[in-house]
Amino acid sequence: MRSRRHRRCHRHSGGSRGSGPMHELAVAQRLVDRAVETVRDHDASRVRAMRIALGPDDHLTPEALAFSVEAACRGTLAEGANIQITHMATSGVRLCDVDIEEPA
Repeated sequence: MRSRRHRRCHRHSGGSRGSGPMHELAVAQRLVDRAVETVRDHDASRVRAMRIALGPDDHLTPEALAFSVEAACRGTLAEGANIQITHMATSGVRLCDVDIEEPA
């Protein structure tokens, strides 16, 4: 099994202050959709890891986003992926790296 990292930096705006769990799940679903799209674009077998950058938006916490991403991964080619959330200076959420597993 080979692994390859793909740098994809897709920006998703954080939304408005006071957004609840449904907003976090919607953001997470878009991030997972992009990661799964990377797998399909490269005829890979699954997502091994996702690196997500989170800006200083006080309505999205790293913990809540990680929980939502893990929930959105269930039943997809990203299920079981390692989720890494880093901080960035600008606002919003970005999917920066997708580590995929290629067929042997």
